[in-house]
Amino acid sequence: MAACGKSRFALIATAILAQGAFAAPPSEIRLKNSLETGAGSICLSELIEAHTLPARETEKLSNYCRIEIKSEKVLLQTKDIELYVWAAGVIPDKILGGPVVVRRIVTSAPKNPAFEKTRGTRMRRGSSITLILRSQNMVLSRSAVLLADGFPGETVAVRPEGTRKMLRAKLAADGTAEVVP
Repeated sequence: MAACGKSRFALIATAILAQGAFAAPPSEIRLKNSLETGAGSICLSELIEAHTLPARETEKLSNYCRIEIKSEKVLLQTKDIELYVWAAGVIPDKILGGPVVVRRIVTSAPKNPAFEKTRGTRMRRGSSITLILRSQNMVLSRSAVLLADGFPGETVAVRPEGTRKMLRAKLAADGTAEVVP
C-alpha cells in the first residue's frame, strides 16, 4: 500500500514538473513613454515599444485602432491601455511601463471644404441603416446595424437585424448601404 502511494506521488510530481518545463513563456508588453501623432485615433501597436507575444496576438493589436485622441495632449494610464488590450482580444501576463503621453500634432494646412463635403459625416458603429441588395430583377431593402465606424463611400461590415450573419456593404451618405458581392 505504501509503495502504491509513493508511485502516485512520483507520477503527480513528474506531471507537474513536465507542465512547468513545457509551459509557454510569459507574455509581456512594454509601453512607450510618449507618442506623437497627427491622426485623431491611434492603434494599440503604436503605444507598444516591445512585446513577447505570438504573431496572431500582435496582429490583433495592430488591427485595434479605436483609441480616439480628442485633445492636443492625452495621458493614457496603464490600466486604460490594459482595457484596450483586452478589448482587442489579447490577455498578456504583464504590461510594463506607462503612463503614455500622447500628443496630437495639429497641422496648419488649410481645410478643403470640397473634400469635407464629399467625405461626409462618420457613421458610428451600432447605428441602424437601411441595407440594400440589388440584382438584375429586384431590389431588396432591410434594416441592419453597422459593425464598424465608417464614412460614406467606405466598405464596412454590417449585420442584418434579426440575424447573426455578417455582410460587407458600401456606405452611402443618406444612411443606406449597398451589399458588395
